[in-house]
Amino acid sequence: MTNIIEEIDRKINETRSLMHYYKKKTTPLDKAKSVNLENVLNQLKEERKKIKYDQEVEEFLKEHPEMSHMFEEENPKSSK
Repeated sequence: MTNIIEEIDRKINETRSLMHYYKKKTTPLDKAKSVNLENVLNQLKEERKKIKYDQEVEEFLKEHPEMSHMFEEENPKSSK
């Protein structure tokens, strides 16, 4: 799981850099690329947030397996 987070972090940094690069340009095409990259960046951040949450739930369930019923409906992936 840590490798997944590292890969997403790398993509986030790369996307953020490109977004700022295109944001400084003046052509409409570059501005559109900047907006598109901002959307991609937000999606990557959301994906990272979900993965981190799943990791936290897994860690919690390792310590407290009796609480697994609380997470079954909320997040089916966490009940692996």
